[in-house]
Amino acid sequence: MALGFMYDFLFTKAPLIYTHCGLGLQAVTFSLTSFVLVLFPIVIHKDKYSTTDLTITFVLLVGDIILEIYSAFLLPSSDQFLVWLITCGKVSVVNTLESFLPQKRWSNIMSQFSLLSFIIKEKSMPCHNILNLLSIDKSLEKQYYAADIAITKELKTLVFHYLKNKVGARHGVGAGSENIQTTAPSHMSFHISDLDFTKEFEKSIFAWHAAIDIWYGLDGENIKRQGPAVKFHCELICQISRYMFYLLVLHPDVVSDAGMNQIKLQSILSVARGQGPFTTRTEAHTALKEILDDTISKMASGKLNLVGYNEDFNNFLKHSLPDFFEKLKAQTLEDRWNIISLTWLEMLPYAACKCKGNHHAQQLKHVGEFLTHVWLLTVLFGFSHDEFISDPPAPVFNSVIPLLNW
Repeated sequence: MALGFMYDFLFTKAPLIYTHCGLGLQAVTFSLTSFVLVLFPIVIHKDKYSTTDLTITFVLLVGDIILEIYSAFLLPSSDQFLVWLITCGKVSVVNTLESFLPQKRWSNIMSQFSLLSFIIKEKSMPCHNILNLLSIDKSLEKQYYAADIAITKELKTLVFHYLKNKVGARHGVGAGSENIQTTAPSHMSFHISDLDFTKEFEKSIFAWHAAIDIWYGLDGENIKRQGPAVKFHCELICQISRYMFYLLVLHPDVVSDAGMNQIKLQSILSVARGQGPFTTRTEAHTALKEILDDTISKMASGKLNLVGYNEDFNNFLKHSLPDFFEKLKAQTLEDRWNIISLTWLEMLPYAACKCKGNHHAQQLKHVGEFLTHVWLLTVLFGFSHDEFISDPPAPVFNSVIPLLNW
């Protein structure tokens, strides 16, 4: 409903219409138009005008009346009208109206883009030769690999409870249920100074997404042994990772002020693709780290050309990324996925807060991006982007299901 108010305020005349003055003017407009429509065939001298002119005038008047009636029927479906009824004490009327209104307010989907699927060419594009001839195959291929999935209630619950408990941690108390309290390990710390997402966000998205694509495959059987709740939690974190990587690949302006790493990212994807082929996803999971290591090594040594290559990115490829993979590999299964989970749950709202307001506003036209809904949550909880950090303290988790209960 809050996003509905924002859309009405930014893109419609609702702030003017849903006032006593606005409703009065609408009534006057409808009355005058109806009056003209009734008098038009009576007072007009038909012999002075052509039949075409008379027909057009009559059609325009009828069309205006139809639009006014249609807008009157839409009035009860407005959030502002429903809130106005509630303030007037007409709750029973609101309940009656809501039973006739559509319950679905937004698409409830988010897009996914998997580094692994793209590198192993899991999908084959139709008419590839024709698209290649037109030089649009690469841009369309990225769109082809993007897939939409439904946003589950559990994912919303996970993000909501993380932010809610982060508020509690701000005041030194946990929030939520008292029955289930699982706390991330107090010894857990995973600070890498060269991979701070508050300073190098695009690089961090790439590195953490590559890590989760690698370890979700390699840890798959061990994760299953921990029980369905843990497995499901890891799947939810993977969904967040693929969503953020989708934004980086296809909408870099959302997660970057200038999309500065976009050219470099495309070079990495193209070069890494040439290291295959693979016959199964399991084989690709096992080899993905070696592919990235080999690709990084060749780029850093100058054996492979990287568009937009500079010293800063050279340090990232030669030092930060390999060190990151090694430190993650050294963790236990439990700590590794606690680290991955906490980091992505920090990066998602950080991206939502950092995203420019005009991007959120544009998404309201398309019923809202998932990132916009997360941003609204951060606003309601009173967060700013500087409260989400690369090495968060272990918060207290209180959830409807023990998502991190190892």
